[in-house]
Amino acid sequence: MKIGVLIDELLPGGVQKTALEETRHFIRQGQEAELLALTERNVEGYKYEDLLGDIPVKFLSKLFPVLEHSLRLPGFNTLSTYHVASFLIAPLTRLWRKFDVIIGHGAFASAVAWNIWKLYGTHYVSFVWDTAAYIFQKVYLKSKFSPFIFAFRPIFTAIERSIIGDAAYVLTPSNVHTKMLREDYRVDASRVKVLYPGCYPSKKIPEKRGDYLLSFTRWEISKNPYFLVDLMKQLANARLIIAGEWTDRLGYQSFLRKIKEEAIGNRVTVLPTLKKSDIPRLCSKARVWVHPNFESFGMGALEAASQGCPIIIPKGSGVAELFNHGIHGFFPSEGNVDAYYEYVSNLLSNERLAWRMGYEAWKVASERTWENHTKELEKFLKSL
Repeated sequence: MKIGVLIDELLPGGVQKTALEETRHFIRQGQEAELLALTERNVEGYKYEDLLGDIPVKFLSKLFPVLEHSLRLPGFNTLSTYHVASFLIAPLTRLWRKFDVIIGHGAFASAVAWNIWKLYGTHYVSFVWDTAAYIFQKVYLKSKFSPFIFAFRPIFTAIERSIIGDAAYVLTPSNVHTKMLREDYRVDASRVKVLYPGCYPSKKIPEKRGDYLLSFTRWEISKNPYFLVDLMKQLANARLIIAGEWTDRLGYQSFLRKIKEEAIGNRVTVLPTLKKSDIPRLCSKARVWVHPNFESFGMGALEAASQGCPIIIPKGSGVAELFNHGIHGFFPSEGNVDAYYEYVSNLLSNERLAWRMGYEAWKVASERTWENHTKELEKFLKSL
């Protein structure tokens, strides 16, 4: 089987990491697989080579240089001229004919895959991480442009309904959006499949937990990193390491200023890059992994658990479907700094509790390898 795994940009993040690992493990399992990215643009300072390894990747922007250029549409954080050009131009190459199936990760990659299906009849699978309706609600509700942007919501929803509805399968990383996909998007329940992402679990975990808090993701202001500043102001003697690339350089500089203004800079370390090899090292010495923002999945939580680190993430996040509150970590309400303070304080004062939780989380994560993830995905593809 010849499989094309399609993403829009090769950025740090759970979507891109999943596509990379699927490609890697398809090849290991004897399939002909290729990673395709619509553009080579990336976050400033981020190098994806440590994730790619020997994975073949084709950048469509090398065939169509116009895809390297982007002007953000007024008021939209996630929509630009690049996305419009990708939808119209990227399908025009004949390379798509060689694939038996295309896996489109995310809304824009799925839209391109849909257009390819229209042109060439190539089967495609839509991997839905967040629906357009959810993005509108989560990102734009409080925007000053919200009245203007929400006028387009029915149009985008109708387009996405067609894209998702024509897919051979609709995959999603958790049950967060399954009800919406089945009811609002009218996708037959038999074609909606939950496929949890994978991880690289450690063969063993440290005998003792470290003493600092850890938080890593691809940061942007919408992920509310300032919540961690408020938390650290209450945790007088705690230390925190915040790691990961920032999509917004100005947001990063603003966050650094906030840490300095609150006089917690001596207890908060910000690492603006995060390599694949950094995750086991940082997690092995952390007391607990903490994340302030609700996520449709939450890749960082699974990666932390895979190293024996207990997790704290808002309840209802997709990754919480794999773990239990009070056994593998804690899942407070999003934005409840008092609850976060209580749970973190318990773990900081009780290293054995943190170790037991991390150990139980590690056992769960050890079943969620990338190999198992890709084998399950392969079963879906073979049924096409």
